Amino acid sequence: MKSSTAVIKVVYNNTEILSDEVLGITSLFKYFLVINNSNKEVLNNHQSISNYMILENHNINGLAGAYNLALSKLKDINPGFILFLDDDTDSASLNYLFEDNFYAVFDNQFVAATAPIYIDKNTMTRGSHMFLSKFSFKRIPRDHIGISHVSFMINSCSVWRYDALTKIGKYDELMKIDHIDTDYCLRATEMRYTLVLNSNYSFKHTIGNRVSYKFLFKNLRSGNHSPERRKMIMLNSILILRKHFKNYPVLLYIILERIAYEFLGILVAEKNKFRKIKFLLSGMIKGLFIKIS
Repeated sequence: MKSSTAVIKVVYNNTEILSDEVLGITSLFKYFLVINNSNKEVLNNHQSISNYMILENHNINGLAGAYNLALSKLKDINPGFILFLDDDTDSASLNYLFEDNFYAVFDNQFVAATAPIYIDKNTMTRGSHMFLSKFSFKRIPRDHIGISHVSFMINSCSVWRYDALTKIGKYDELMKIDHIDTDYCLRATEMRYTLVLNSNYSFKHTIGNRVSYKFLFKNLRSGNHSPERRKMIMLNSILILRKHFKNYPVLLYIILERIAYEFLGILVAEKNKFRKIKFLLSGMIKGLFIKIS
């Protein structure tokens, strides 16, 4: 399975592609496609490698636009699987992604994707995941080790069955960046696909600029995003609620709980509070009224 996998890496902050990474990935996988989403140049010192390419997207329609460009380019390659990497992903340290046994879950034809659990680089906490039914949800304990069915996962280090991606369709370019993977995963589950979190494995990943704080003797975390990013996150949260409420009414509770959590984090742990709350509310209002397809 590994040899039929194409690797998509979107770079934005860190545009340096190390030679060892290129040589390692191209020798093990079917194709390595780098999408440059920055205004910087990504040097291509390996133009002679036939299964390696850099494409320019210049952040057009954000991360969603980059993914869609990559997937359209890979139509002619027709891989069996797609592995997504972010620009802060150190692929050399993720040996399990190069092992065929990581793909074992795909023996079940209904599995669309699998991913390791992420560890936030700033707070060193393991990612939070959940499994939704129509009117309820189950939280997966952060310290759980093993295989879990989940309803969404972040795209970084996830492996997707390529034919599932073609059936689910394009990433939502209206959303651009935040929660595009949440939206895509929910679309997958609505098509009766299964998503598998494999927390036997982990990787370090940056989620915003998270800070830890205490409130009523509880240890909590806040995203510490910029005001503009706060607006986008809230806008896209409302879009997810509007797009998926019919199949998952429980999202109303989950998103309202998240809004309260974000408000608390801004008020207790972050600077520039007034501006961030102003932008957050602006995103909420825009999300309620913007036209969606």
